Amino acid sequence: MTNELIEEQLRICIQKTRRSADALEETFPRFPHVAHARGWKTSGEDEWKQLVDGYWTGGHWTGALWLCHFLTEDEFFKDSARRWLRELSPRSGARLIHDVGFLFYPSAALPYALFRDKDLLITGKRAAYTMLRLFDKGPGCMPISDAPEHADALAVDTMMNLPLLWWAGAAAGMPEAHPAALRHARATARCLVRPDGSTAHIARLDPRGGVVRIESWQGASPDSCWSRGHAWALAGAAHGLFFTDHEFYEELLRALWRFHESNAPEDGVPYWDYSDTGGERDASAAAIIAHALLLLSTNPLRREWADPALRILQTLAENYSHGVEHPGFLKKVCFHKPAGIDVDCSSIFADYYYMLALCLCLPDFRKAIRKIKDA
Repeated sequence: MTNELIEEQLRICIQKTRRSADALEETFPRFPHVAHARGWKTSGEDEWKQLVDGYWTGGHWTGALWLCHFLTEDEFFKDSARRWLRELSPRSGARLIHDVGFLFYPSAALPYALFRDKDLLITGKRAAYTMLRLFDKGPGCMPISDAPEHADALAVDTMMNLPLLWWAGAAAGMPEAHPAALRHARATARCLVRPDGSTAHIARLDPRGGVVRIESWQGASPDSCWSRGHAWALAGAAHGLFFTDHEFYEELLRALWRFHESNAPEDGVPYWDYSDTGGERDASAAAIIAHALLLLSTNPLRREWADPALRILQTLAENYSHGVEHPGFLKKVCFHKPAGIDVDCSSIFADYYYMLALCLCLPDFRKAIRKIKDA
């Protein structure tokens, strides 16, 4: 992937983020979620009517603003990021739900590494403490939430919420965070990762962590492998290895990668479910995987991961990116196929991980992001 293509794509991302920030003034503080040609669909309208507090994707929009500030040093993006984070921050200490990692790792923890803003540290730590309160020592994991219908549900998605805990343990003075994250990751591997390296979506657990049954809420079936869920697991394992160098995470990462590499189409962008060959692709899964492998490659001992990541990223840039007029960065994102919701759209979470992957190609950003492990 050429430097020219990376720089061109980042310029487009910055331009679109600025336009979106201006357009979203009309609906502030409703966070952008998915986009079609006419504009962003925000939390608080249509099927997202009840989700006025950012759903699970509000941190990705705020994180994109912080990335734009890093790239441009434009105070507009910093002020906008702070303003949106103020709307999001009450959730850092509120309801016990695994999405707190999605919300506050991109919007507070990662930006703290870039800017060393104490307010970001405070918000990130509060969110990490909230996430730790969800940890259930009986099954040794964090359920989706403390709501009765979710309290026994282990989701593969939670793996990509764990970076908040790894950051808290490394940089925010919370030594209890790493053991909890490791126990959760081991429970995920035991309950949701199959011998062939594929992943299930949901495991219902008994109080001691035994699997009662397997379910799939967003995949084709309980026996299939939902590609974005698999990407969450793979990216989570990559972050665990990045932060801790623990061999368990490397073994898990390699098993998950082998399955993806063997079952994705040649261009590396998987179908929404690996079993549905010929169905909709999901560019978000590819962006999630690419950014995680590029993060891992910032370690000189793990540069091997850069080549496959760059191949995926180049495919996304050349074949799955929108033109300058569309508000979204990536097309062909499949949000929720079984429910028939936005099966061919752009999404703020896919756009964030795509932009982050592009940033992880820049020497200055690669150097800066290594500081995320520093207290």
